[in-house]
Amino acid sequence: VGMMRLRDRTVVWKNRALASLFGYAPDELHGQTTRPLYLDEESFRQVGDAAYPAIAAGRRFRQQLRMRRKDGTPVWIDLSGASVSERESLWMMIDISALKESEATAQHLAVHDALTGLPNRVRFTERLAGALTLLGERVGLVAVCWVDLDGFKGVNDQHGHEAGDAVLRVVAQRLLAGVRGHDLVARMGGDEFA
Repeated sequence: VGMMRLRDRTVVWKNRALASLFGYAPDELHGQTTRPLYLDEESFRQVGDAAYPAIAAGRRFRQQLRMRRKDGTPVWIDLSGASVSERESLWMMIDISALKESEATAQHLAVHDALTGLPNRVRFTERLAGALTLLGERVGLVAVCWVDLDGFKGVNDQHGHEAGDAVLRVVAQRLLAGVRGHDLVARMGGDEFA
């Protein structure tokens, strides 16, 4: 857990874990403003606008945000701060990048087919519902094409599931190549695509 004590958003004390977390030498951050730790001026300002009124009122502040290491690479941080005096605050920072990557992977897998990488039945249903809602609001057309591969069971039976998986991946790529950028190709399950 990286920790630092700030006075007017300037580091007056920090532990070794903080320097290590952000890739700085042990004494490099002391006396410096925290601005270089933020991805951009906007995020620096937003945290300041939200955090300092809260901690001045005696509340703790906590937020998950992307910050920046010394080498410029982004890092997801669970940031929490509290007031220790009228002008000083204590901040704790935990690297949650692995957690965020895991969440993103889980979200992707929930709506994408693991074999082909295409959206799955859930994402297709969501997108179709959205398209139909838009269609109800204005004049236009929505087209749905359902593709069921003939003879696919024979490929699996004769050549094995690895060959069948390869066929599904090739079909997915060919279907993608035949649609416009805003169209959706989804694997509905088995050997069915839409």
